[in-house]
Amino acid sequence: MAKNKLHVTTIKSAGPGLLGDGGGLYVKKQGVSVGKWHYPYSFAGARVEMKLDGWPAISWSEARTAQ
Repeated sequence: MAKNKLHVTTIKSAGPGLLGDGGGLYVKKQGVSVGKWHYPYSFAGARVEMKLDGWPAISWSEARTAQ
């Protein structure tokens, strides 16, 4: 479960890079107002990364529910 909710203001104010919620869900900021949701996990010993739609089209809560 997520330890820190990623609020819109937190994501907007951050520069490009990776922001995590402490529960394995990340938003990778690619610019001021563009990002992609990522959820890395292991399956059968291999690292897999689920990529969800972009931020801000998908909110933190929607991304958390989808993963």
